[in-house]
Amino acid sequence: MKERTRAKRTGTLAEHLMVMVFFLVLVFIFTMPFSLHIADHVLAIPVDNLLNAYFMAWDAHALVTNPTALFQANFNYPSRDSLAFSEHLFTLGVLSAPLRLFTRNPILAHNLILLLFFALCGYTMYLLAKYLTGSRAAALVAGFFFTFVPYHFSTIVHVHVTLYFLQPLVLFFLIRYFEGGGKAYLFGFGVAFLSQALMSWYQLAFSTIPLGFYLLWRLLSIRNRRQLVTLAGASLVLAACLLAVVPFALPYLRLRDNVMEEESRPAENPVLEARPSDFRRVIDENLLYARTGFFNRGHIGEGNALFPGFVVLLLVALALLSPFLGRWGCNRLLRHGGSEPPAGTASGREAEGKEVAEMRGPTPEEGEARREEGPGPTAPESCAPVARDLPHPRPPARDRKGPASYVLFFLLLAAFCFVLSTGRRFLGGENLLFKYLHKLPIYSLVRFPIRYHIVVVLSLAVLSAYGTAWLCRLLESRGRYLTAFALPCLFLALMGVEFSVLFMPFEPVPVGDQVPRVYRDLADMERGVVAEIPTPRLVNFPNYEDPLVINYGNVDNAFKAAFREQLSIYLSTYHWQKVVNGMSGYYPLFYRRVLAEMLSFPSGRSLSFLRVLGVRYLVVHWDYFPENTGEVVRPLLEALPGVSLLRDYPPDITLYVLEGMESLPAPGLERKPFLPMKVKPGASFNASLGFSNPSDRPFLNTDEYRMHLGLTWKDASGREVMSEEAYYYLPFFISSGEEKIAGFQGRAPAEEGRYELVVTALDGPFRGETWSVPVTVGEVPSGSTGEGLAGTFSLNLAALQAKAFAAGRAEARKGELWLRLSPGELFTLPVTAANLGSSGWSRNLPGEIGRVEVTAFWDVEEAPEMRSSQHGLLPCDMSPGQKAAFDVALQAPSQPGDYHLTLVLNCLCVSQIGEAVTIRVEVR
Repeated sequence: MKERTRAKRTGTLAEHLMVMVFFLVLVFIFTMPFSLHIADHVLAIPVDNLLNAYFMAWDAHALVTNPTALFQANFNYPSRDSLAFSEHLFTLGVLSAPLRLFTRNPILAHNLILLLFFALCGYTMYLLAKYLTGSRAAALVAGFFFTFVPYHFSTIVHVHVTLYFLQPLVLFFLIRYFEGGGKAYLFGFGVAFLSQALMSWYQLAFSTIPLGFYLLWRLLSIRNRRQLVTLAGASLVLAACLLAVVPFALPYLRLRDNVMEEESRPAENPVLEARPSDFRRVIDENLLYARTGFFNRGHIGEGNALFPGFVVLLLVALALLSPFLGRWGCNRLLRHGGSEPPAGTASGREAEGKEVAEMRGPTPEEGEARREEGPGPTAPESCAPVARDLPHPRPPARDRKGPASYVLFFLLLAAFCFVLSTGRRFLGGENLLFKYLHKLPIYSLVRFPIRYHIVVVLSLAVLSAYGTAWLCRLLESRGRYLTAFALPCLFLALMGVEFSVLFMPFEPVPVGDQVPRVYRDLADMERGVVAEIPTPRLVNFPNYEDPLVINYGNVDNAFKAAFREQLSIYLSTYHWQKVVNGMSGYYPLFYRRVLAEMLSFPSGRSLSFLRVLGVRYLVVHWDYFPENTGEVVRPLLEALPGVSLLRDYPPDITLYVLEGMESLPAPGLERKPFLPMKVKPGASFNASLGFSNPSDRPFLNTDEYRMHLGLTWKDASGREVMSEEAYYYLPFFISSGEEKIAGFQGRAPAEEGRYELVVTALDGPFRGETWSVPVTVGEVPSGSTGEGLAGTFSLNLAALQAKAFAAGRAEARKGELWLRLSPGELFTLPVTAANLGSSGWSRNLPGEIGRVEVTAFWDVEEAPEMRSSQHGLLPCDMSPGQKAAFDVALQAPSQPGDYHLTLVLNCLCVSQIGEAVTIRVEVR
């Protein structure tokens, strides 16, 4: 008996090893020739792969150095919680840590994890499908589809999406637990689910959907107290896992709460939602379908190749039809998932169990008993049924669900997630399922609804296993063992042809001694902050008021910019210094200010910004500059104070050391409120705080988080009638002599009258400071119709002369005012506007029409086609009779030359207000 048990365990272990090796070999073949170069190459493109390799390396580094600072990654300094700008990949970081420590190669560790867990997708689906159907052959078919479906390859560069190997495992452990598997499976469910949840938010969101379906399904079928206890145990483990995820969720929630309202809407992306055309899309490297002309083609990384293959569609159709095929139906041939009818089955089913047992032949135990009794007629050994059960113990029958029930379960699950994958619109109308589900915290973080297709793929895989198992057992019941063995092999071969890919692109990445020497040297230098120059250039970006709102469309050559910034943070794994650079799924607010200030590098302003930020090491890539400009930049940079050459690294990198510069403390700023004199009853209004720097030192704010204001309305008797909170972002950088505006919004009381509005700083460096302004609540006609628009607009020359421009940078030439600026330099101009009409001016509106702003036109003489425009907002809504003096933030053109700068106050798409102001600017 012991020998039989030992042999059984050995056979089971051998089976698992063979299945794992089977999928590993296939993944190796499908990804050739990349799989031969995993030590120093990445699949498809370096962008995202470099980022994922960095995240895994950072997780491993933080765990052994400072686990409590896991989310304080070293890129995008000085932003907090920078790891939360993308997926933290904690599970993958933990699993890859031994590989990285052993190989000291983050790219090799990343690629090994990618290929190994890509293959594990097939293995874990094999476990789930084998348990549900009892068929090895059907499980192999399901695992092959789950691993090599085109969608899986189209997401392969996004490890937080493509490594969905734990999805089937979570269901496998949960189902086994409910069907009498014991506490070991409950523990396995908890470990698998927690690992899935700590891999990425997508995997957490996607795994909770089938879990929610299954737990609800079990709740509705409770028949006794024991089943209720089982459900309670699973629910408690699920709740404990979600509680363990909370510390990882807090940085993301802080970040989400800090996002500006202009960015709270879902990002526009061509692969954001599943479209009908995506369901006949394959990747470019598909050998069979990509060149037929009928199928749409997609690129690796787009994640929109949703075609499942014709073989799987056929098998799914068989699974769906099998319950309706009479005595050959699903429940008869797959009654107990292929296992022998367990002892204790109700007497009313004895005849049915006997019929099924006769159709499927004897179990291993029955066969042993029959051999002891004597020889009898059996099928030839070479024709043994391929869909017969594995000889593992089965749970009690009273908790098992029938195959038809599971077919319905996975059909509904696939339909549910298919609807979710279409996003905000479904069948021409609003997708209410998506709308209300995404109000929940977990699902609100899902930016790409098309990725719900993962659960659709999982459901199709299980259904294809049921279709294969039903067909094989139907053939076995008729004695056609060879055909039952050959059919799954045929399905595997046909899917192999359908899903075959060849020569997927891959790119080299520097590792080890290939890494530029400057990064290896930085590891041995004193700890400091590193900035790599030049940073990505902003284009088509008209407004420089904090906080800046930018996206990939505002970055020149966005793909190259993303590659260089991600290469910078990947290479930081060789020194782990703090790095200003970095580009991931979110643009932190301070990084946007870095991009804006570096437009004029190497101007004195840009260098003072870096020095006051605390940058110690400046890594300059001369080959990143436009052609022939590096030769001009270098002498200008080295002539500036506080810059010291440390070393040249041939052929095109130089390392400089910067001296620190003291920042003006926040209390040294002058503050004043800008509020409208009159607002409509019950209406929202726009206001701001103005911060000006009167010192000779720049002011730098590194706190990106919102600062809150209390708005209290008091009537003429001093009685408080209304109070609310508002928020603003303190400007990040204010140079000497500049003024910056920090906007906020409030709402007026519903009753007309004269009020005193008290504005109180609730937090931040000005906590407790108050400003009191009289405000009238009454009707204010809108200026969006064009009626009653009148006013004046002028340049404040006295304030201009008092600015830093006075040092030879602002002068009068032949009656004209000339400014001298560096290419791309940011600067402010003091202007004064007065509303002399009968209509109000709005600082900000949901739509552009009717908003009043300052528009700046840059013109080159005799080249009207080179005109460019920028704009600056009013400091607040301005009611009739109101006057305001404020600064407008602008950027000088990047091309040297002489320009006409024309400032115009206008109501957008309605009318110009007042006279234009023109000055001359010399850009050198």
